[in-house]
Amino acid sequence: MIPKSSSLRRAAAVLGLALASLACTSTAPTDTGFPLAYFHGDCAPWDGPALTIVLTRSEMTEAFDASYPFARISLYSPPPRLEGSTVRWSGSAQSDGYATACESEDACTNAESVRITFDRVQEDPQRLAGDLRLDLEDGRRIEGRFEARRIAFQALCG
Repeated sequence: MIPKSSSLRRAAAVLGLALASLACTSTAPTDTGFPLAYFHGDCAPWDGPALTIVLTRSEMTEAFDASYPFARISLYSPPPRLEGSTVRWSGSAQSDGYATACESEDACTNAESVRITFDRVQEDPQRLAGDLRLDLEDGRRIEGRFEARRIAFQALCG
């Protein structure tokens, strides 16, 4: 039996709505304004272990090799277990970390407050995901979801 054209139209409409709904709810790897995110080990100013997350618009193959523009967040005292944790600091709490957004070598703006909430489940040790918010000193805000890929880097701290 061949379906009537009205049945076909109804089925097509339902399928179209379902696809549109999926498109609206899908999450890009990052919606912070920077389509790519990376992370790597680092060292705090006192030579303790740190974690750095870089948001960028260009592919990175090495730590500290981001092309402008980018945002870099360094957690000087990352929690022992990132899953489900939230890290935040504000003002000049440089003992907690450091965050900056750079448009060029001579145009960087520090963050006056930082909040990063890591997903409860980090399924792959080569990936790190969560949500972040950086309130910059010039009034701009970088906020959204990130899904960062690990860049191999041996941080020799201490």
